[in-house]
Amino acid sequence: MGVRQSWSRFTAVLLSVILLSLLLAIPVRAAGQIDPARQGSLTVHFGQEDTGFPDVTFRLYYVASISSDAALTLAGDFSAYPVTFDGLSTSEWRALAQTLAGYAARDDLPPLQTAQTNADGDASFPLLPTGLYLVVGDTYSSGPDTYTPEAFLVSLPNADETTGDWVYDVTAHCKYDVRHDEPQTVSRQVIKLWDDADAAEHRPAQIVVQLLRDGQVYDTVTLDKGNDWQYTWTELDAGSHWQVTEYDTPEGYSVLVSQEGAVFIMTNRYHEDVPTPSPSPSPTPSAPTPSPSPTFSTAAPSPSPTSTPIPTPTATGKPPILPQTGMLWWPVPVLACGGMLLFLIGWIQRRKHDA
Repeated sequence: MGVRQSWSRFTAVLLSVILLSLLLAIPVRAAGQIDPARQGSLTVHFGQEDTGFPDVTFRLYYVASISSDAALTLAGDFSAYPVTFDGLSTSEWRALAQTLAGYAARDDLPPLQTAQTNADGDASFPLLPTGLYLVVGDTYSSGPDTYTPEAFLVSLPNADETTGDWVYDVTAHCKYDVRHDEPQTVSRQVIKLWDDADAAEHRPAQIVVQLLRDGQVYDTVTLDKGNDWQYTWTELDAGSHWQVTEYDTPEGYSVLVSQEGAVFIMTNRYHEDVPTPSPSPSPTPSAPTPSPSPTFSTAAPSPSPTSTPIPTPTATGKPPILPQTGMLWWPVPVLACGGMLLFLIGWIQRRKHDA
């Protein structure tokens, strides 16, 4: 077999591997159009693989409507927040959920429905209109361990991972953080990032950040060049739930807040087409010790979706459907590395032959 023929076969194999990697990296898209008038349901599972966490309250918020061609439109109380759906990566969808959960807690937004997990760790939300939902849950304690569910976004309907068909009755497995023998105090840091390289002249000289304790404004700080756009709080109560929100986001910017451990990354991206946010209540906390978090009924409200009117939305976006729970992403890096290894082997053999 000639060198050229061997090289051609190697190139063909390499291209096939790369193509397969790209195909696996593309989320499944459903066939056909969505029926916006159809009702669906959501079941949230909270627990370990073989053990569910019972009697945990979950709150469901209606964030956006969805059209027949999967365009999302901010709705209701969420239509005034400075967020966008355009061009979000998987990690940014996660950050968007954390961002909206902070606003919902700070502004005491009423959920569309509440439900408690049963003995199997399942919370059920029946008879839901199609749309994008934010799911927020309470913590669960068992012995020395505390399990904190991560807020997440889920669309109804969603695409079946195998067939690509639209699924209107969705089951979502809630991710969570677990802490053992929780310390008495913790620290939290906020870091401000700017994604406005082409429009830096619109960047404000400072930003006010609110620290929330169990949904209430506990402290405010001003970030600017003087403190390198970051701040650290220390000696915070470890038993409280801490979040950060941005007060009075500058016009033309969206905001995303992601949390990794004790660090909040708050990113402002310049768009020009995001909604102008309504100012939140005074950024100054009313007292050093905030009042207890509001309690919600554990009984779900009337199942009729028309019982909670959704105001006309004011901001639109058309992103891909949210990544599905359980999507297999691990083959992508494996195949990509395999492709690079094959390329390296072929290059070395080619060099040896030419020598």
